[in-house]
Amino acid sequence: MDLMRKIYTITEYYGDPRIKPFFLMDGPFYMLGITAIYLAFCLWIGPAIMSNRKPFKLHRTLRAYNILQVIICTWYTISGLVLIYNLDSNFFCEPLNSRTDYYNMQVLTYHWYYFVIKVIVLFWSFQVLTYHWYYFVIKILDLLDTVFFVLRKKNSHITFLHLYHHSMVVICAWSATKFMPGAQASLIGLLNSFVHVCMYSYYYVASLGPKYRKYTGWKIWVTRLQIAQFLILFVHNSVALLINCAFPKPGLILMLAQSIILLYLFGNFYIKTYTVKCPLFDQKKGE
Repeated sequence: MDLMRKIYTITEYYGDPRIKPFFLMDGPFYMLGITAIYLAFCLWIGPAIMSNRKPFKLHRTLRAYNILQVIICTWYTISGLVLIYNLDSNFFCEPLNSRTDYYNMQVLTYHWYYFVIKVIVLFWSFQVLTYHWYYFVIKILDLLDTVFFVLRKKNSHITFLHLYHHSMVVICAWSATKFMPGAQASLIGLLNSFVHVCMYSYYYVASLGPKYRKYTGWKIWVTRLQIAQFLILFVHNSVALLINCAFPKPGLILMLAQSIILLYLFGNFYIKTYTVKCPLFDQKKGE
């Protein structure tokens, strides 16, 4: 208990006090608990439950889930673009600030064309803090990807890359929201959500069955987009570190480390999947 109390005290001391009232942001233990339950279910509990059961089909569930993800990620991408535009952000160095003024705590601007967009996407938020918090919540939702793999007994899909990526993104999203909302960290959510719009669109088309397989040839471009986002983030944070941007250096180092690790993992996946043995090439060769 003393250790937990010390961890809580440290996170609250260094954390942004503006974010504390947000759901799951009062201390790290909710986030760590969710991550631990996720890993335990995907690695041990889920496979044990499914060992003597037939895999669930979940066709309609997966289609609904993929559509939901496309809608959410599209909204998040557009709101991120509007947010960055209104803040006049600098790509190479966006300093962290702790202001509690209108631009950080409330809606940034009111224009008639934003209200038109508001109607289209159902709801809208230009708040810096809520923007980061939404990303953290979306990353928790993403954990269902692996849960569905377990229920469908697609154990070959549950790789180290998959588990590391999903669990670390939840941890990093919480950390960015807690300690450094806004500034340099904003680009991560924007890029990742755009990639996920493309990725879940692909998943939806693929879930429609063999009849639509001819429309899924762009899978390789989804992987390329994923790699491209890590390259952009590597440059984005490397320059900020080199020019001594007014942003916490531990945060920059963490984001750089994540970019490098994920570049390696996704690059390795790309080589094994598309370079060593390309299914599309083999299919054409067989024809």
